[in-house]
Amino acid sequence: MDAYRETIDYMYSDNPQAIKDYAEFTGVPEATARRVRDEFFAKSLLDPDQIAGLDPLVKEAVTLKFIERPLTPQQLAELIQIPPRKEVSAFHLSRLRKGEERYSNREALMRRGVEHLLGRHQAR
Repeated sequence: MDAYRETIDYMYSDNPQAIKDYAEFTGVPEATARRVRDEFFAKSLLDPDQIAGLDPLVKEAVTLKFIERPLTPQQLAELIQIPPRKEVSAFHLSRLRKGEERYSNREALMRRGVEHLLGRHQAR
């Protein structure tokens, strides 16, 4: 989860290298990469810390007989357990914004995150 969060933060940072990396990875011009990111994948839609639209999904699951009755709040809390976000130090945040490598495998980390976002991620 930490890698996913960090990838999203990097992709939506004001670091111009993020768009260059995304464009290079997807094989499209930077303008197209920026448009896809900004117009079709709003950061708020990719936020792993927010679950939206659960009520209609549960109702549909009952209607389609995937479950017998709506889940209780306790069942939902057990089903959806989101690990808390680790605090990012100001030092690491500034490095992320500047495009400095925090990890030696930053490109691989971003590539896995982009693959996941584009639905190309496969369990490893």
